[in-house]
Amino acid sequence: MSISNSLDIKNDFVLSSKPPETNLGQKVKVCMVTLCIGQRYIDMFNALFRPSQEAYARKHGYDYKVLTEWLDSNDGSNTFCHKKILHTECLLCEHFNEYDLVVYMDADIVINVLKAPPMHEIGILNDRRIGVVTESCPTRDARISVAKHNNWEHTAEEYYKIGGFDLQVGDIINTGVIMLQPKYHTAFMKNLYHKSTNCPLPKSHESHFEQLVTGYELHTCDMGRFVSHKWNAVWDIACTYHAHILKKPITIDEFFDDNYFIHLAGHKDYDQVPRLNLRMAKEGAFSGASPSTASPSGALSNKIVLLYLDSGYERDYIVEVLLRPHFEIVHELFTNYPSVQTSDFESIREISKSKNAKVVFVFSSNTLSDVNVLERIFDIVEPIVVVHNSDEYGERESILRMSYKTKLFFTQYAYYYNGSTFRNTHPFTVPFMPGVIDPLSITYNTHQPKLIVWSFIGRFQWVLRDGSVRERITDLKRFKDAMQTDAVYCSDKTPKEKVCQIYETSVFTISPKGNVSMHCSRIFESIVSGCIPVMANDDLTDIERQFDFFGLSIPFVYANTWEECAVKCKWLLANPDDLQTTRKKCFDWYLQINARYVELMAKEINST
Repeated sequence: MSISNSLDIKNDFVLSSKPPETNLGQKVKVCMVTLCIGQRYIDMFNALFRPSQEAYARKHGYDYKVLTEWLDSNDGSNTFCHKKILHTECLLCEHFNEYDLVVYMDADIVINVLKAPPMHEIGILNDRRIGVVTESCPTRDARISVAKHNNWEHTAEEYYKIGGFDLQVGDIINTGVIMLQPKYHTAFMKNLYHKSTNCPLPKSHESHFEQLVTGYELHTCDMGRFVSHKWNAVWDIACTYHAHILKKPITIDEFFDDNYFIHLAGHKDYDQVPRLNLRMAKEGAFSGASPSTASPSGALSNKIVLLYLDSGYERDYIVEVLLRPHFEIVHELFTNYPSVQTSDFESIREISKSKNAKVVFVFSSNTLSDVNVLERIFDIVEPIVVVHNSDEYGERESILRMSYKTKLFFTQYAYYYNGSTFRNTHPFTVPFMPGVIDPLSITYNTHQPKLIVWSFIGRFQWVLRDGSVRERITDLKRFKDAMQTDAVYCSDKTPKEKVCQIYETSVFTISPKGNVSMHCSRIFESIVSGCIPVMANDDLTDIERQFDFFGLSIPFVYANTWEECAVKCKWLLANPDDLQTTRKKCFDWYLQINARYVELMAKEINST
C-alpha cells in the first residue's frame, strides 16, 4: 500500500497493492470513500473510526480515501453546510470514474473487520440500481415504535414531508452507506446534483437535507437496491428498540458481533469504539497496524514498552484509557524512585530493541526532579513518548527542557511556560483519580436521573505556601445564595465509590480554586459522570489558559463571579435541551482531548 503523509489535503489516499477479483476471476476496482471536514473532526475520526475502515479496505484489496475538502469546485468556501455533503456524494462517480464500485460511508461508522465480507461479492456489481440500506431494522414497525419513543416523525411519509416531498413509501433510506457504480450512476448522480442546487434546506431538519433529497430521488426513480441492514446498522435505533420497546437491552458488543458496518449516528457511544478496536486488534484485524493510528501508517508496529515511575493518580487514565486500548504493551514496569535500579533501565532498553517496540516513559517530578538522574534514564531507555506529571507551581522548567531528548513530551501545568518554546511539548491534563472512575465502563448516559442540582466534593480549605488559608466554604456559600437551592457538600475524605455516585446524580459541580491551580481531577471525574463543572475566577483568561487543550473550546460553565455562574446555570436548568447539549459538549471535549493524545502518540510510536 502507498499512503499519503498528510490528512489536510484532498488526496489522503490508501492504494491497494492487489485489487480483488470476482467469482469469475475478473479484476474489480473498488474504492471506499468517507468525508471528514475540519481538524477537530479529523482528529476524532482518525483516533476512532479510521482504523477499522482502513483495515477493512486493506483486507479486501480496496483503495481507501478520506476527503478532507468538498468536491464541489463551484463553492470556494470550506464552511460546513449539509448541502455540500450531498454535492460531494453526487460528484463521487465523476471523480472516481476509474472504479467499478465506489462505496461512500459516513465518518462515524466502525467496521467489524473480522466478520464483514467483501462488498463486491454481495450482488451489487452490474445491478443498475444504487446499493443502500433502509432504517426499517429489524422491521418497519420496530423503527416506527422507536420514532414514537424519540418523538421523531413516525412514518416514512411524515419524514419526507419535512423536506417538502410528497412520497407514499414505507421505508426511510439511511444514506450513511451508498454503493455506487460510476459506469451506471454518473449521470443519475450529476442530475441529482443539479436538482438539489436550488432545493431549500428544511428549516427544522437542516442536518437531514442530504438524506431527504437522496432518499426521495432513489424512491421516485426506483433506483434503490436495498441490501442487508448489516451494511449500515444504526446503533441508536437498535439500542432504543431493545431497551425501551422490548425491555430487553442489548450491549454494543452484541450488536457489533451481529453486523458489518456499525453506524454510531448522533455520537452514540463513541467512547466504546477504542474498546471495539482493541478487540479486533487482539484478533489480528489490523494486521500489525495500530488500532488507533491517527495518521496513515500502513502495517507498522504499535508495540510499546512502558516504564512507569510513581504518578499513581494518573495511572488509570494513562494506562487504561490512552495506552492499553490503542497500543500493544509488550512489557511494563511499574515502580517508584529511588528503588528502581540502573539494571532495570537497561532491561527496558534491551526488551524494546528485541521486541521492536518504542519506550513510553511516565514519571512524576514530585518524586523524581533530579535532572541529572532523568538525563541518565533518558539516555539509557531512549523514550519516544514521555509524560511528565506534576509541576503544579511551574518551577521545573529544567525538566521541560529535557524534551529535546525525545520525540513527544507531555507535561501537566504546561500553561506556566506559554512564553517559551519547547520542542514537541504539549499540555497534559489532570485526569480522574484511580478508584473513582472505572476507565473501562465510561459511557455517555443521557438517561441518568439527576436528583441533585449541584454538589461539591473536596477540601473546604487550603493552607497555602505562605501560611495563609484559602476558605473554599466562602465560594460554596456565595454560589448557594445565588442559586437559592440546596446542595451536597462532601469532604475530600469521601469514599471513592461514593464520589462517582454523587457526580452521576448531580447536574452541576462547582470547582473553586485549590492550592495553586483551577485544574484538578474533579473536572474529568464530573464530566465522564455526566455532570457539568462550574468555575469562577475574576481573571477569565486564567481559566482559558489553564484549560487550553489543542485549541478546543471550553464547554463547561465559567464566569468572573459565582453569581454570574449561577445565572448561567439557572438558564440551563430552564432550557433542558441546552442543558443536554452542554453535557454532551463536555463529554465530547473529554473524548477529543483523549483522541488528540492518542493521535500524537500513534504518530511517533508507529514511525520508523
